[in-house]
Amino acid sequence: MARKLPKTAEQFHENPHVDCANMHCHLPAICRIKIKNAWANLCKIHYDRHFADESNANLDKYGMAKLPDESTKEHVARMPEFVKQGFRKIGRYA
Repeated sequence: MARKLPKTAEQFHENPHVDCANMHCHLPAICRIKIKNAWANLCKIHYDRHFADESNANLDKYGMAKLPDESTKEHVARMPEFVKQGFRKIGRYA
């Protein structure tokens, strides 16, 4: 639930904080991260959402996402091949 905005300068300075960069979020930011070509202060919720979206995009990009007609067992059996390919790239797997 979003906090109410302070009505006066005194109320604002009682509890100094940096708001989240998301337009409608007034939660305090916990970190500052670089997003594309800018910096953003993000609260915990938007920080988690940003990296979850980024990881899901990478799963799709590398073909590691679960296919619609694939069972969980088939998906798990397919994943070791991606690990082998990754280690081959850095020279740790024959």
